[in-house]
Amino acid sequence: MSWESRFAEAGISWFAFARVVGPRARLRLEGPTRVGMFNVATRFEIGAFSYMHDGQGFNLVIGRYCSIGRNLYALQPNHPVDWLSTNPFQYQPDAFLGAKSPYFDGFEAQPRPPIGNKTITIGNDVWIGSNVTLVNGITIGDGAIIGAGSVVTKDVPPYAIVGGNPARLLRHRFDEDTIADLLDLQWWNLHPSMLSGLEFSNINRCISQLRQRIQAGAEPFAPDVLEGLSGDFLS
Repeated sequence: MSWESRFAEAGISWFAFARVVGPRARLRLEGPTRVGMFNVATRFEIGAFSYMHDGQGFNLVIGRYCSIGRNLYALQPNHPVDWLSTNPFQYQPDAFLGAKSPYFDGFEAQPRPPIGNKTITIGNDVWIGSNVTLVNGITIGDGAIIGAGSVVTKDVPPYAIVGGNPARLLRHRFDEDTIADLLDLQWWNLHPSMLSGLEFSNINRCISQLRQRIQAGAEPFAPDVLEGLSGDFLS
């Protein structure tokens, strides 16, 4: 079965997948989801009912029900700052220009340094505006909002609204008790049918309704999942 057919069967839409994903990238995709022209280098996970437009990432894990705008840049690994140069010629002379160069024939390279290629983790129900940059290793909590044009350099608490360069806390979406209730309920793990008819615009009433349904035995959601190396889907 072609990757197009496998994706369609799981409800996954990824524009130009074969052209933007490296063959050794590790993927975990929950359906349904939609990904635009997003370049992936190493690892990419995205939860059900999330969507994103375009950008680039290396190690990126995204939860469910996320809304991610255009030009997300999840930063690549760091370069060494205490070596002679920050340029990678010192540890990968044959590859750093994308092609072998005769100037480096017989060049004695150093072992590649630990370059901090950490995972960027985005929780559930996160809204990220356009033109946002995320620094390696940060975690964005459930329910957070990242303003357009922000550069996020540190962890973002659940249900926080941040913005700026560097991003700073502007306010929280709800009060502490409401946030605690939402984190306890974890509504994003429920089957969508369990969310039908909730009073979405009245957060306190909505929480009460959710709690009643969970106590009554609300059905969890078990999505279709595609998992493996991207090259396995392209073969």
